[in-house]
Amino acid sequence: MLSRWAVLLLWFVAAASLWPLAAQIQVTTANPNSAAQGTINLDVAIGGNGFKHGANSKFVLTGTTNPGGIAVNSTAFVNSSQLTANITVASTANIASFDIQVQNADGRTGKGTGLFSVTNPNSSNNQGCILQPLPSAFSQLNTLNYINSTGVPQYPGTLGISVRTRLLKLGGKDVLVTPAGSASTRLLEIFFIDPATGLALDGTPIGTNSQSQPHITKSVPIPPAHIVIADFNGDGVPDIAVSFAYGNGTAYFFLGALDSVTGVLSYSDAIPINPPTANASFGSGLAAADLDGDGRDELVVAAGVVNSGGSGKNQVFLFKFNGSTFTAFQTLNDPAPKTKSGFGLSVALADVTGTSDLDLIVGATNSVYLYPGPSFTSSLVFPTAGSRVGAASVDGGSFLDLVTAGNPAAIYSGPVSSGETPAFTVGPIAGVPGIWLNDLVLGDINGDGLADIVVGAPNNAGGSNCPGGGGSVYVFLTNALTPSQPTRYMLEPPRIGAGFGEAVAVSPAPYRLIFVGENVMGQVWVYKVN
Repeated sequence: MLSRWAVLLLWFVAAASLWPLAAQIQVTTANPNSAAQGTINLDVAIGGNGFKHGANSKFVLTGTTNPGGIAVNSTAFVNSSQLTANITVASTANIASFDIQVQNADGRTGKGTGLFSVTNPNSSNNQGCILQPLPSAFSQLNTLNYINSTGVPQYPGTLGISVRTRLLKLGGKDVLVTPAGSASTRLLEIFFIDPATGLALDGTPIGTNSQSQPHITKSVPIPPAHIVIADFNGDGVPDIAVSFAYGNGTAYFFLGALDSVTGVLSYSDAIPINPPTANASFGSGLAAADLDGDGRDELVVAAGVVNSGGSGKNQVFLFKFNGSTFTAFQTLNDPAPKTKSGFGLSVALADVTGTSDLDLIVGATNSVYLYPGPSFTSSLVFPTAGSRVGAASVDGGSFLDLVTAGNPAAIYSGPVSSGETPAFTVGPIAGVPGIWLNDLVLGDINGDGLADIVVGAPNNAGGSNCPGGGGSVYVFLTNALTPSQPTRYMLEPPRIGAGFGEAVAVSPAPYRLIFVGENVMGQVWVYKVN
């Protein structure tokens, strides 16, 4: 039997083992959270826990060790939860997001990601803009466009105009193949993301592969504003198609190939896809799925704009891959060509009628047309805005639900039928100015078995203090107990910018990642649902 002294000794050792954990540094806030280039001797209050006398601080570009033009003149201890850093921002400092690192004299360190940003002093949108912190339900994991050794972004231009992701095994390891488009450079950047950590695996051997998987950059003749990932040739390797509604009337695709020896994934150069008849709006939306059960995905390309007039301008084309390119096998024309309906603003494929055949969903300005498969010859019409459409199991029923994204977005419980009204709706925060929707994705990112709704709103002003419209992302997390009452979160950019939410993507279950394109600032942010 242990003596009293032995018991006390064991207790002391156990308690002492917890002290380092309790003393870990947390860096959580910065006030102010931004400064313009050329700012001199600015006091920044750093909030957190575990600070001690003698602590010092550093400001570094997010995800790097590069100070990026911010010099810390001094760090003053206020109390265990606050320091005051006096900083000077060079006139040539990077206009970007910065992490704040704190180190105590005993060597313990902590870091707050993306807590501070440097802005353009000539921008009138910076006045009075206080960005809201990231909700506690989320963590920021990574940025895909990093500052390289020469001090400039690795991927120039407006990266983030589009982004999609698809799960694939490389070397026996789960990897997210994640293409992101840049409009100004007309490039498609293909990243390889660890779905658990959000980190890029580009340039490293993945899984059991001995050869490094390179980052892939592909040139496109058009701005790649829309992306769909599918398997067009049935080889089990993801292929990619891209389009732009106001391009050259042509979409493009890239065939993926997996080296059987090295396990390295590569892509062909851009191959054109042309409509059977010329259409300048060709490429307003993309969708893909296996419609005939042959193991190869068919492709749907929409040609829809709001200001179209006259018969035949707004159309939707269905294509099949023939081994080298795509041939159209069916064309749907605008049912109301003289109303400038925007037929074809978006498209999706899913079984929402409960027949086991995939249905074709076509979005328009004030209507959504549902063409039951497999014939797609007649449609059900839903009087709701359909600038973006999709389908997933949102409300917990046995069938996929139809999601039509106007303001608000409407969820129709599957199996849907003519005359059905929405089961519930979701919308932006009341009083927040700006257009709230540009992209829509659905997927289970909180692990409850139901699809969550993610809406990109790059023209939305975000918090009421940011009238410049830096953009935001709305995340509606569902729950099994009350699926018709999802919890709404608004994610604002980590630093003052523009275009945040231009594109969004989510990882498939069981992973919990959200990708956010911020094309004006040339960035793709990676978040995780905690």
